[in-house]
Formats: sequence, C-alpha cells, structure tokens
Amino acid sequence: MTFKNRYEAGSILAKKLAKYQDKKPYIFGLLRGGLPVAYQVAVSLKSPLYPLIVQKIPSPWQKEYAIGAISKNILYLNEDLIKTSKISKDFLKAQIKEKRKEIKRKDQLIKHAYKRNSLKNQVVIIVDDGLATGISAFVAISEIQRQKPKQIIFATPVGAKDSIQMLKNLGSEVICLLYPSNLQSVGAYYDDFTQVSDDEVVALLQIEKLKRRVKLIK
Repeated sequence: MTFKNRYEAGSILAKKLAKYQDKKPYIFGLLRGGLPVAYQVAVSLKSPLYPLIVQKIPSPWQKEYAIGAISKNILYLNEDLIKTSKISKDFLKAQIKEKRKEIKRKDQLIKHAYKRNSLKNQVVIIVDDGLATGISAFVAISEIQRQKPKQIIFATPVGAKDSIQMLKNLGSEVICLLYPSNLQSVGAYYDDFTQVSDDEVVALLQIEKLKRRVKLIK
C-alpha cells in the first residue's frame, strides 16, 4: 500500500484517530513534512492545528539516518551510535549549531501564525509523515511532555516496527497505519513525497488562523 500524498495519508490516519475527537485534542504537526498530514487530521477531528519544530541530526555517512534530534528545549544524541560510528565532536558541534539556527528561522516563520492555550491536562496528538529511527518522535514527545498534558499520542501513516515498539516501551501511545519490519525509506510509501516548502507551511497555518477567527465571530 502507498499513499498518493501526505494529505491522503492524513485523511486515512484521521479515521484511526476518530476515537479521540470527543477529547478535543490539540494536533501538532512536525515541520515540515508532518504538517500536511496533521492538517488533514485536524480538519477531520475538528481540532486546532499547531506546528512543532524538531530538527534531525543526520549521520555524516547517511543523511536519512538520524543520530540525534533537537527541538527548542530538547537535545538528544544517540551516544552509542555516535561512538560505534566514530563520529567526531567537531561534526556534532557544527550540526547542532546549524540545526539551532534552522529552528530559530522556522520559529520566526511561524510565530505570527498562531496563539495557543496551555497544554496542561489536555490531550495532544503529535503527527509526522513517517517514523524511521524514532529519534525525532522521541524529542517531539519530550518537548510536549514539558507542558504536562494529560495524554500524548504519536500518530503517523508509516513507521518502522522497531521504532514503534521503542516508543511504546517508553510509555508512549502510537497509532500507525503501516509498520513494515524493514523500512528503508518513508518516501517509498508515498507516490508524491515532494519536500514541503515554507510557503506551504505558512499557507496551512494561515488557513488554520482564519478558521479560528471565523469560529470566534460565530
């Protein structure tokens, strides 16, 4: 099975998440690829949509393979993998500096697009377009946990079976449509896996902002 694009994947994923609609969840999409998926989930569940910035720190040998991830407040590095792969401290320092710079850039891009209430005691669904190593998902969950929600669900159209189990072992609830035992590439499960642009991110968030204004007027 493959998905036409992220929007179709989000529509299908939303059906699996329909049981949470009565809990009035907050939907968070990982920038950038997770936001279109999360948008469709938010539309289907009639829930508010918010962006979540997490930057993957890639291996110098294989860019698709994460050796760590960073968000605004969380930095996680897979120390065992870094050691066995003999990745230099200089490489890590440069990557961390670059990713922090990108986080600031993205934060500036989206900061005027939304306002959010406290997440304390709320139900939160974090959405991404795929789950490979699970490191970005772990950092995303850790970032949201700082705000003391009642429940966090991580949802994705496709994920590696080992990574799904890893998140579950850490106490996370995971909803996934496809979970191949040997996932080589998330993009292989999409007919169109074109990189999501900044313009598309801004457009989706502007639509969400307009929806909230209309709701307030009503």
